[in-house]
Amino acid sequence: MPANLVNDSLRELSLAIQPLSRIDSASKTTDLLRKLGYELPGSQPFAQLPVALPQRVITLVQHLNELFSVPDEEKIGKAVAVGGDVKAIIEQFEPLIEVFRSGAPGNFLANSHIAELPRRLLDFLVSEYAETVHSGPHSFMLLLGIFDEIDLPADAARFQPAFTLNKVW
Repeated sequence: MPANLVNDSLRELSLAIQPLSRIDSASKTTDLLRKLGYELPGSQPFAQLPVALPQRVITLVQHLNELFSVPDEEKIGKAVAVGGDVKAIIEQFEPLIEVFRSGAPGNFLANSHIAELPRRLLDFLVSEYAETVHSGPHSFMLLLGIFDEIDLPADAARFQPAFTLNKVW
């Protein structure tokens, strides 16, 4: 694969995940989870994402930017750093399961389709990135059905607010 293509892909990836670096409070966590279709009864807030997550995302973006600007002999070291950053970000999400178990109603895990969270988050980030950074191609991909925006009604039994589900097919 040509170096410019790899560099451009990594740069675009860093832009796509950058919004996660701004989720630094319980209210922003709750807003994000509502956009993904999750809501606790009585509009109570979700616990804040781990404090280290925004910094981990910022570090990953920095390492991605460095990866395509360093000489070839330094690329392996930077690629290893990127791998470590991705692992650290994934590990930051593991405590969320405990947050859902301890702070949510007993039937939240069974009824909320929380297992869809990783896919919903990925589709949301990709769709938001494409709409923000490449609005023309995003609109065309909506027309072709590659991207989809599905309006879903509130469903209290599923702990779901009314929201728009972003899908990438």
